[in-house]
Amino acid sequence: MISSASIKMVMSEIQWFLKEYYFEEFIKLLYYFTWSKVCAWYLKLIKFVLCRDNEEEKTVLTQNILLILFRNLLRMIYFFIPFKKLLNRYDITFP
Repeated sequence: MISSASIKMVMSEIQWFLKEYYFEEFIKLLYYFTWSKVCAWYLKLIKFVLCRDNEEEKTVLTQNILLILFRNLLRMIYFFIPFKKLLNRYDITFP
C-alpha cells in the first residue's frame, strides 16, 4: 500500500537525484514507483470497488482513486517536466 510517508520519501529522493543531476536514477525510480507501487496499489484498491452493485458508485470511486494517484505522479514528474496547464486543471499544488 502506498502511504503518504512513502510518497514523501520518493519525492525527497527525486529532488536529490535532480539536484545532483542523476537523471537516469530519477527516471528509474519514477518508473519503478509508477509500475511496481502505484499501478499495483490501484489494481488492489479497485478490486473491492468493482465488487459493488451500484455502477455509478463504482465509476466515481475508481475515478477518484485514479485522480489521487495521477496527482501524486504529476507532482513527481513536475520536477523534470513542468506543465502548468495540467497542474491548474487538476488543482495540484506544492507545499
